[in-house]
Amino acid sequence: MKSTIVLFVIAFLLVTVQAAIIRGTNADRMARGLPPRAPAKLYTPTRVTEEKRHKPSNTPAPVCKADQGKQVCCERITTASDPEAKLLLGLAGVKLASNAVVGLTCSDTKPFGLPW
Repeated sequence: MKSTIVLFVIAFLLVTVQAAIIRGTNADRMARGLPPRAPAKLYTPTRVTEEKRHKPSNTPAPVCKADQGKQVCCERITTASDPEAKLLLGLAGVKLASNAVVGLTCSDTKPFGLPW
């Protein structure tokens, strides 16, 4: 009984070693008429998660409007009833209806970024 188990283990080891030797290179496999093995994966691909993706900034894009050949871009558009707009309009001495649209932090842009 013991000798049967020992012979079985030896046979199993020989088959395992022989299978590892037979594996060979793809050139050996193709010479024997076998298809090539799949390439070994040297990395473990992972899915891109939300944490790795870039998140958009909280700053909204500027609103631009062309008026008489000049383009004016404002970082923030609000109404005249906005406290910040109310303060700036009061300092400038301008009176507007509370539902009037007001642009804050505006700048004019030149065509193609030219200074003239």
